[in-house]
Amino acid sequence: MPIALFIYGWTARPEVHWMVPCLSFILFGFGLLGIFVPCQTYMVDAFLSTAASAVAALVCLRCVFGAVLPLIGPKFYDCLGLGWGNSVLGFFTLAVTPIPFAFLKWGGYVRKRYPVNL
Repeated sequence: MPIALFIYGWTARPEVHWMVPCLSFILFGFGLLGIFVPCQTYMVDAFLSTAASAVAALVCLRCVFGAVLPLIGPKFYDCLGLGWGNSVLGFFTLAVTPIPFAFLKWGGYVRKRYPVNL
């Protein structure tokens, strides 16, 4: 996803053919699916007895971001432009890249230490 954001941000200019930024959406789509599907599967497997609530929490969180980001996006891109605006998002994406690996390494420990009680 960071590579796709950098490609889109720095190729979305009039002198670059319109197909180049559009092709970056292929990488972005694969990256997005590569995050959402395993995250949702992890939540279902980790909280089996409350899987519906875990998935509902993910959907609600996604909806909150989907509602808030369009409100701040125009001001963000007006200030930074497409190149640096997408670069900031790409750097943020790079910064949160270790989180799935942290779940992989310490997720079992956290689940055993703090079990879900019904």
